[in-house]
Amino acid sequence: MNIGSAIAKPVTTTLVVGVITILTLVSGVSPAGASELKGRYCAGAIVTASGKISLIWAQHVSCRTARKVSRPARHISVSNGPYRYRAHGFRCRGQYSDTLTEHVTWKCRRGSRKKVTFYQT
Repeated sequence: MNIGSAIAKPVTTTLVVGVITILTLVSGVSPAGASELKGRYCAGAIVTASGKISLIWAQHVSCRTARKVSRPARHISVSNGPYRYRAHGFRCRGQYSDTLTEHVTWKCRRGSRKKVTFYQT
């Protein structure tokens, strides 16, 4: 057993749980609302140079594709939009909220089954 990986895993898990907790408090999404998201949890915090954080869930899509679909949103202003874009065959729409802090909830769809959901602050 590699000691480094045994130490890194709890730290990563703690970081992800902490970010989910912060976004839950900041975005006004209740823990029950967060648990209603179906699919696979793909990414913890993705912090860019502009300080944006995203949490990504994928349904009937690989996590790699979900990350690719969420990438273009990093260049979109949280407060000014636009809150629509297309990427990798997905149509994405954002819902702006300024509860406690500004954030956008993005929902991307391709057909009726493939879905990607993520948060941007």
